[in-house]
Amino acid sequence: MVTLDVVAYLLARTIAKAENTTTEAVLEEAIRATRRDTAPRQEPEDTEAIEEIYALYPGKCPISGRSTGKCSKNKKQIATLLKTRDLQDIKDTMLSYLEDCKSSNTYIKNFGTLLNQFPEKKAAPAAPPKQVAPSQDIWDDPLYQQWKEKQQDNQ
Repeated sequence: MVTLDVVAYLLARTIAKAENTTTEAVLEEAIRATRRDTAPRQEPEDTEAIEEIYALYPGKCPISGRSTGKCSKNKKQIATLLKTRDLQDIKDTMLSYLEDCKSSNTYIKNFGTLLNQFPEKKAAPAAPPKQVAPSQDIWDDPLYQQWKEKQQDNQ
């Protein structure tokens, strides 16, 4: 019966012959490449911005008192979010969301859920509609006067 070890050794021997190296060197390189601890870790570029956003979100919901599930995984999500959005935009949107939840007495989302389904930036409040100067009375409207005259003529 051929085991995985035998297949790995034969494959390493074949690669070693092709590269003019020893089988042991190929096996060591394969083992080193598969280990997680030897893989270079990539630190996010802007850890201060990530920490700033992370600190904005509360650990517990102010309405229900339950945990919001903040964890280190969220920092990776924030780093990903920072690639597509501006820091100030994220902060403003998050603060607006928290304020909306407090004012409407709504439970806040789990932090990971909020980051996965991050809301779009709210548009600036629309200008109030222009106030049209009301006419003195609807009965003074010329269109109404024409209609009233036609009604009287038909009688």
